[in-house]
Amino acid sequence: MDFIKTNSETEWVNAAVDLLRSCFTSPACPRLTFPTGNTPLPFYAALRQSDEFKNRDFEFIMLDEYAGQSAGDMRNFSRWLAEDLLDPLHVPHENRLMFDPYAADITAECGRFRNEFAQKGPLNMAFLGVGANGHLGMNDPPSAADTGVRVVKFSDETYEANQNYWAKEYPDLPPLVTHGYTLGLSDIMAAEHVVLLLRHKDALVQKIRETKIFDEQFPVSVLNDHKNVTILYV
Repeated sequence: MDFIKTNSETEWVNAAVDLLRSCFTSPACPRLTFPTGNTPLPFYAALRQSDEFKNRDFEFIMLDEYAGQSAGDMRNFSRWLAEDLLDPLHVPHENRLMFDPYAADITAECGRFRNEFAQKGPLNMAFLGVGANGHLGMNDPPSAADTGVRVVKFSDETYEANQNYWAKEYPDLPPLVTHGYTLGLSDIMAAEHVVLLLRHKDALVQKIRETKIFDEQFPVSVLNDHKNVTILYV
């Protein structure tokens, strides 16, 4: 793992932009994933404010999404990503492989995504956030290293964090669904380059440094066995 500590949020954003820029050094269309949440917000703001990455040719592969939402429930990552990142960068819809949060048949929807992802091939670069419990995507502990695209039930900790996140914007809606779709740890490990984005999480960075062997109770530790991981933090 390559740990890169920046001295300011501006430096952190610039480093993240440089890593994204490196994806476009070859003529091939890169396959990328990006996380949701508060951590990447300054990074995405910088991308929206620049013309450099607008209309760039890349395929977006969704990292995770809620499963089995009621029609009209706006608390999902598909809308979040479209508004904050994909639409501003003018990513064509045909270049977006997304989970459908409203699919009635969750098993069938998971299978559809899995099949389409397999046809496209592994990710070139995976930008990821890391949960307090070490989860990547929605791979809460315990998570085995060989998991692929799947439906998961949220841990109590992850559910509460998600519920609280949306409560600020939608205080009067019923509780969130309890399951989600996610890329598995094996899908993440198949990426050519994994970039972990962390802001103001020094204790988590230290735990990642100290956990040298894969522990299913700390899923991010699987990246010890990956050949190209950048941990960017401020």
